[in-house]
Amino acid sequence: TLGAITFTVGGATDVTANGGGITLKGGSDKTILWTDSTDSWDFNQDIKTSGTVTDSEGNVRNIPASTNSTLVAADAGKHISITAGITINASTDFAIGDAVTIFNNQGDGNDETITATGITLYLASDATESGNRTLSGRGVATILCVATDTYVITGAGLS
Repeated sequence: TLGAITFTVGGATDVTANGGGITLKGGSDKTILWTDSTDSWDFNQDIKTSGTVTDSEGNVRNIPASTNSTLVAADAGKHISITAGITINASTDFAIGDAVTIFNNQGDGNDETITATGITLYLASDATESGNRTLSGRGVATILCVATDTYVITGAGLS
């Protein structure tokens, strides 16, 4: 049969589609099932591809770049190459779990400041220490939002 095959049960809604999908019988079932409560397809096996894997943000194997000097919510999931300091403040408004990676794109002796204004920025290696951080030349740091206006920073070349 060419083309798509459509199955309709009791009217076409997400609720009636719940649990529906494809089951390939074998030594163990291989399934692709719709779950209405999570609004997603669930696979019980790995997915392999020979092409690019993308989602609504783009290529999942590529960390997109930003050029902001003050972090904003849209910088979550990106990396920023700096040659001057960068600021994270209460207006950054990252959601819990959002992260950004900072790269100091300068040679040795060109330290840059990551300024924390109106937020708490903990150093991951010392949970009692918070405040501004210094990132050495060619240093890389990741900032993770762990609560409202509370962040943890970790990385190489970070003090």
